[in-house]
Amino acid sequence: MGYRIYAVDDEQALRDLYAMALGMSGMECETFKDGQGLFDALSRQIPDLILLDIMLPGMNGLEILGRLKSTPAYQDIPVIIVSAKGSEMDKVTGLNAGADDYLEKPFGVMELTARIKANIRKKAPAEAFVYKDLSWNRQAREISLAGAPLPLTLTEYLLLSYFLEHTGIALKKETLLRDVWGISCDVETRTLDIHVSKLRKKMQGSGASIQTIRGVGFRLQ
Repeated sequence: MGYRIYAVDDEQALRDLYAMALGMSGMECETFKDGQGLFDALSRQIPDLILLDIMLPGMNGLEILGRLKSTPAYQDIPVIIVSAKGSEMDKVTGLNAGADDYLEKPFGVMELTARIKANIRKKAPAEAFVYKDLSWNRQAREISLAGAPLPLTLTEYLLLSYFLEHTGIALKKETLLRDVWGISCDVETRTLDIHVSKLRKKMQGSGASIQTIRGVGFRLQ
């Protein structure tokens, strides 16, 4: 399977190594020198796994990891820390912060690819989540209505996935903006209303519906 991997490291030589070695293993690898590049890419497409250095400019790796694990849209992405910081305490700190694995530099390419595949397999869901006539296949990142895949953009998929994770719960607009878009609640909420409207059109005929809760936000019922 051609897994998509995102790799964050401030060393160009290592980014080149990731791209070459993983490409030769049949994976797609996109690399970034800092956290900003990573989160820009995440807003467009979710990868199967993230390789993350600790010592980075701007946000360090642990700060990036914290943001990933506190954002529902990203928290299930497996993360392997790849770092020159190799003490037992460094490893314990990274794993306790939410990393799925920890690989010390320098590393062997065969070990790297083996760990990537093992961590992706561990995270793969066994079956789809079903709510009324909606079926959510997390592994395929696909949501179907009455057996037919919905033609969703990435943002629509992330938003509907969040609703499916919180069925029957009234969700505040600021919560949705924070957890799906990763932006603060003082940002204009018009973009949320637009995406909800588009989802409603694509869900026409479904037994599930996105309801407006006046003065609060929305609920999938």
